[in-house]
Amino acid sequence: AYVDMMEAEPSIWPCRGRISSGFGVRSIPYSSGYQFHNGVDVIGSYNTEIYATAAGEVVFTGYRGSFGNLIIVDHGYDYSTHYAHLAGFAVNAGDIVTKGQVIGFMGASGRTTGTHVHYEVHYKGTPVNPANYMNQQ
Repeated sequence: AYVDMMEAEPSIWPCRGRISSGFGVRSIPYSSGYQFHNGVDVIGSYNTEIYATAAGEVVFTGYRGSFGNLIIVDHGYDYSTHYAHLAGFAVNAGDIVTKGQVIGFMGASGRTTGTHVHYEVHYKGTPVNPANYMNQQ
């Protein structure tokens, strides 16, 4: 599906809440040592609505290891976004979504210390800092 380039670039927060963990090296919350955190964690209440941060096609919905319930949206123009630890899904793989559309619900599935969404922005296959794309909440 053709998406306008401006609509393909993520530009809104994936949900209401506050960032509890940013992008980059951090101490591992559930053990010792450090890890590179490929996204941001936004905490909120269980079942908070999760929004597509740009228009695109849902390419994955399902359970994926430590990410728990995961949605991946391909936005075209080399952008994709990942939404992890969800309580449930409002979309299926193959669905076309618009920016701001509810795609899932915040949860604590997978390996997590509490209710939040782990949100990643990938550009050309590499995770980039989502905070740079979170212009409007």
